[in-house]
Amino acid sequence: MSDNQVTIDDDEDVVPMSTMKENNIDFINKMKRKVQKEEKNRQKRICSQEIEDKTTYELTRNQRLWSMKVNDEFIDSIIMTADGGHQENVHLCSLLMMNENTLNALRFIKDRNDMIKEYEIDSSVSADVLRQVVHFAYHDYASLNETNCVETAEFAAKYQIVSLVHYCLRYFQDNCTIRNVLNGFKISIQIDSSYRPFFQSFIEDNFQKILASNFKTTLLTINDSSVLDIIASQRLDSRNEEEIWQIIHDWIDYDRHSRVKYIEHAITNVLRFGRLKDEFLKMNVLGSNLFKQQLEPCLQTRLINWIDELNQQTVVIRGSFELTNGFKLKYCKHSIYYQPRETKELLLVGGGWVEGSTTSSLELYDYQTNLWLKCPLNLKDKISYFGLEMINDIVYVFGGSNGTDVFQKLHAFNLNDPQRQWTSKCSMIERRCYVSSANLNGLLYAIGGFNRQTRVRSCERYNPDLDSWQYVAELNYGRSDASAVVHDGKIFIAGGINDSGIESSAEIYYPQLNQWRLIRSMSSPRTSFSIISFQNKIWALGGNDGVKRTGSVECYDSESNVWNEAENMLIKRSTFSAMVLKDELYVVGGYNGQSPICNVEKYVPNTGWVKVKPLRHDRSGLNLLCIPNKYDFLKI
Repeated sequence: MSDNQVTIDDDEDVVPMSTMKENNIDFINKMKRKVQKEEKNRQKRICSQEIEDKTTYELTRNQRLWSMKVNDEFIDSIIMTADGGHQENVHLCSLLMMNENTLNALRFIKDRNDMIKEYEIDSSVSADVLRQVVHFAYHDYASLNETNCVETAEFAAKYQIVSLVHYCLRYFQDNCTIRNVLNGFKISIQIDSSYRPFFQSFIEDNFQKILASNFKTTLLTINDSSVLDIIASQRLDSRNEEEIWQIIHDWIDYDRHSRVKYIEHAITNVLRFGRLKDEFLKMNVLGSNLFKQQLEPCLQTRLINWIDELNQQTVVIRGSFELTNGFKLKYCKHSIYYQPRETKELLLVGGGWVEGSTTSSLELYDYQTNLWLKCPLNLKDKISYFGLEMINDIVYVFGGSNGTDVFQKLHAFNLNDPQRQWTSKCSMIERRCYVSSANLNGLLYAIGGFNRQTRVRSCERYNPDLDSWQYVAELNYGRSDASAVVHDGKIFIAGGINDSGIESSAEIYYPQLNQWRLIRSMSSPRTSFSIISFQNKIWALGGNDGVKRTGSVECYDSESNVWNEAENMLIKRSTFSAMVLKDELYVVGGYNGQSPICNVEKYVPNTGWVKVKPLRHDRSGLNLLCIPNKYDFLKI
């Protein structure tokens, strides 16, 4: 016996240690009954007020056991990691209280002495995970983090420790990274958990990000047809059906032997083949090795005939029908096979110069159909060269010009408000057109611009909660028709024009310091251009260099403080707008040196610049937002 002598009541059901050694299972059961009996006895003594200091005995059973564990009292087991690098002294009954299956994770090694047995835990368990499992057994709590959470959850699922599995799944839900959600979904399938719908919904909404991440393989390892249910969803975040076929192909091919049975289901219930170009369907789907080599010839023929029959029954609308002609694909509103997936976000383009005058009209872009649609909402005023930002479902328009006046006012539109009316807010301190704008930490910034007399250095900030503007630090240089963007918690601004000419300089605003600091200048001067945060860099696009409109592009790397040349745009333009949508960089409208233009292009990573459906109208001096496709009166 240890130095800490403990007196055991004579009526406690304690068996001789020699008997315990003869039968390990009997030993475990005896210890469980002993702890349970002790708990009942203590509760009786508390209720009968036999104990003067109740605080000590009102501790939970696990707290008392933990205290004994810390003091090595009644320790009956030592659990070691497979490499022998870590061990935990425990009361085995505490682990078994979670689930008796925990015993299956332990391999008996030897009797350390008459009191203590030694075990080795599952070889997949690290020292950190063993600590978490033991701590959870005593406290119903574990110190999970991004390093140990997945391994802990996998161990708990393997041995059906349901309480610990749910604890881990709650951690995954509260810390929604792609890695956590994919592993949470995988584990929730194993135990049929109520958390499964949450993880499935997250995967559907973030499917594009998953495919572009380093965790795509985790999705492929999920050996359950529920993966196909996700891919079949109307809500799936996907750009095109070619991408869908590729992930179907990759998922089946990852474990071809056991998943080849799903090919027919994938083609008839998951893939929307009507959204594929005929050549892709023929070569990449029906001509793939999965289809030609893994399916019986009779099944191949039956599927091909089924697709042909559907095509013949479907109304094919091309060219003139504006809701479907963006990609010139087959369409039928009565058949899911010919309908696009749900659009998650929209580009909202508004204002600017159209047909010789300023406009208040707006257009919406749907990336699923490659179409620009008329928007049922108009701006409050006919306006150009204005600030446009969105905070918490509220669109803010400030500054700008109608060609005659320079505006000082601010208008707001709540996209959730059923009244659908613009409301006037506190006007800016100064009037500004050609103003650069930014939205940082829920505050609007109006930066530089032209006040009808001079190109200004002043900047002001609007607080929506207080409905008030206040000055912030001035720019190092006056800038009108510059461009600003938020990146890494700071505001970047570059270019523009002032009394000295067109600027190539750039500077950063540090909100905590209320200070602008110059950084390395762009390689060429630019005004009437756009800068955008894309792929962890600042992209400067097009504009006017003082001699001509340009299509040149350069990227700023904040770590190296260097601007590097990038691929030129397809069209030289100024006074346009740019925005990132679905991890692609869109450039919209502008002026080509002779007239406003309706041309749109986008930069696709690993592909380059490609043409996009043109705007409904030629526009220059416009502005652009990316908004969720969730508002009833705008929803596509």
